[in-house]
Amino acid sequence: MHRQALSDKYLCPIDRQPCSPHQLRSLDGLLSRVWGGIQVKCGYHENGCAWRGSIADYSAHTENCSVSKHPAIKNNSALMEEVQRLRGENDNLRNKLDSAQQMNAINAQRFRTVLASTQRELISARENFEIAKLLVEDLHTMMPRADGGNVSDDIDLVMRHTACSSLEAARALMENDNKVVSAIMSRATHIKDIAIVMGQADCSRKDAIEALIENRNDLINAIMSLTT
Repeated sequence: MHRQALSDKYLCPIDRQPCSPHQLRSLDGLLSRVWGGIQVKCGYHENGCAWRGSIADYSAHTENCSVSKHPAIKNNSALMEEVQRLRGENDNLRNKLDSAQQMNAINAQRFRTVLASTQRELISARENFEIAKLLVEDLHTMMPRADGGNVSDDIDLVMRHTACSSLEAARALMENDNKVVSAIMSRATHIKDIAIVMGQADCSRKDAIEALIENRNDLINAIMSLTT
C-alpha cells in the first residue's frame, strides 16, 4: 500500500516527510501484527463494495474486487483521470494566458512611452521649423538695416516677428547693438509662441501675432481666441 502511495508522490503517507520506495522495509514481529490487523474499507466502497478487512488482506481483496472490475467503474476511473488531465492543461493554459496578458500590458506601456516621446519630438521639430521660416522670410528686409536704417522700422520689424511691445523691441535692439536679427533671436520665447499658435490654431503668422498681442502674450488665451 505504501509503495502505491509513493508512486504518486515521494512523501511518506505517515509523517509526510520525503521518502522513496527503496527506503521501505517490511515490518517484523509485533509491529507487523499490529499494522496488519488495522481494519480498512475497500477503496471502492463509495461505489458499492461492502468489503471491510485488515490491511494485511487488502492487497488480496483488490485483486479480486468485483466492483473495481465492473466496466462502469473502470470507465469512470478513466473518465476521472481524463478530467484531472484536462484540469492540469487548463491550469497550464491559464498561467500562460496570465503571462501573455502581463507581457502585453508591459509592451503597451512601452509603446505609449515611445509614442509620447515621438510626439514631443515632432512638436519640437515643427516649432523649430516655424522659427527658422519666420527668420528666413524677411531676411532680405533685415539686411539693409546694416547701414544704419530707420530705428522705428527696426522696432516694427522686431515687433512683427516676436509679437512683443514696442518698448520690449527697443530694449532688445539696444541690448544687441541695434542688430535686428540678434534682437529677434533674443526674443526666441516669443518666436516660439508664435509658431505654437500657428500650429495649434492653424492660422497665419499675422493672425497669431495679433492674437498674442491682444492677449498680452498669454499662449493659451491666444490659441483659444482663434479656435472658439
